[in-house]
Amino acid sequence: MNKDGYEALALNEISSASLYGWCSMSQNGSVARKEDPPQGDGLLDLTTRAYGVAISAAHSAADLVLGASSALARIVANERELDELDREFDERVAEELAHSSVDQVREKLACLKCMIDLERIGDLLLSFATRAETVHSRLDMRDLRDLGDMLSVLAKMLADTQTAFSGRDHALALQVLRADREVDRLHNLVVMRHLEPEMTFGGPDSIHVITMAQAIERAADHVKNTAEEVCHMVSGHTVRHLLRMQEKSSEQLYPGASASPTPHRQDPKRIVNLANC
Repeated sequence: MNKDGYEALALNEISSASLYGWCSMSQNGSVARKEDPPQGDGLLDLTTRAYGVAISAAHSAADLVLGASSALARIVANERELDELDREFDERVAEELAHSSVDQVREKLACLKCMIDLERIGDLLLSFATRAETVHSRLDMRDLRDLGDMLSVLAKMLADTQTAFSGRDHALALQVLRADREVDRLHNLVVMRHLEPEMTFGGPDSIHVITMAQAIERAADHVKNTAEEVCHMVSGHTVRHLLRMQEKSSEQLYPGASASPTPHRQDPKRIVNLANC
């Protein structure tokens, strides 16, 4: 190929890559590929942004319980933003997976699963908010307190999972799994208060309170799902395997801790001697 042919080939490559702005022409006429730009709009970034929006929605739901008039509008906006992030994620995921290494594929599949759960959390919080807006003025203070506590735990679970996701911290993700128990406890407390006959707490709004508590409890389950994905993304192991490995580590560190202590037995002869004193 002559010089004109090489120049034509180089210009063709530049034209095909100009969509991304990654290529430029060097002084000698060859194609110089620029460094890839930061993936600020990649799947990892979209997932991190979705965590932030979900956290904002949880805080707004807690504000709604406290009586904030603008909270519902904020939650509606948060839910729409999560839908938009989910749509953008769907448009990008196939192409990014096709050009990823094995380790990157594992990360991006985890992002895919997290995004699905985060979008669902937005739906659940919007469902909670629309019902809470309707019956808020009629709710008992104990219900408002417990629902507010559930939302506070939910927001912290989301924030901790986002930190674990960004920092690749599977230990923090495991703490999120344990925090879900508090949401379950508060949920059961609300349900018992409205369903147990001896509690004499039931009323026309009981179904609303129970439904709102269930929405938060289900949202916490979705957060737990994302925490499990973080554990798998970081370690390559399922949560069950991680917990089993931690148990083995504890047994190796404290080899005698699991063994039941041998009860002290007194000498029968000594007992007889003491009885004769």
